[in-house]
Amino acid sequence: MKELVFAMGLSLAMATSAYADDPKSFKVEAGGGFMSYGDNSSTALLGRANFTLPIVDRAFDIGIEVEAGTAIQTVNEAVGGIENIDGVDQEVFLSIDDFGVQEHMAAFAMFRVPLDSGLGVSVRAGYHKANFSGSRIVEVPALEIRDVESFDIDFEGPAAGLAVEYFIGKKQKNGFRFDLTWHDTGKLDIDGGSTWSSITYMRRF
Repeated sequence: MKELVFAMGLSLAMATSAYADDPKSFKVEAGGGFMSYGDNSSTALLGRANFTLPIVDRAFDIGIEVEAGTAIQTVNEAVGGIENIDGVDQEVFLSIDDFGVQEHMAAFAMFRVPLDSGLGVSVRAGYHKANFSGSRIVEVPALEIRDVESFDIDFEGPAAGLAVEYFIGKKQKNGFRFDLTWHDTGKLDIDGGSTWSSITYMRRF
């Protein structure tokens, strides 16, 4: 978290300095789209906004970005097998229902290289928090057992990613952006973290 505060503070300081030199040069963008979480089919509705200013003779943009999302499509998975229960082999089924992100929030320091013809590439680094929830169901049909348990998983940590964007038209006000963002999963302890992809429509003001 300290690294995020430092990075965003540095970006904001540089952007403020650039704004003082040229108040009309800043860019504000906002938009929305969809995000896919990790290796599963959980999909979220995503909104994001950023504020950037050019530096180094307008060769680069630097600024801050925030985003938030929530699931619109959850994951349902089931597996079955044989287990010995009280000396008798029984069919046992385990399923995970409605697994998806209930809340995702993140803030980033952002560095962008605007290219010709509305094309741009950016990198960002920051911090995120997320909450996943779902239901764990264990069934033993022969014994008429069905156990349902709800669960919540909260995790947070650093996040960093790469984006490619393309704005269209003479004024380049409307664009589309594709991101790949790595998220540390904190106490969830997934080796290598989790990489999420997103595609968003962005409007430049």
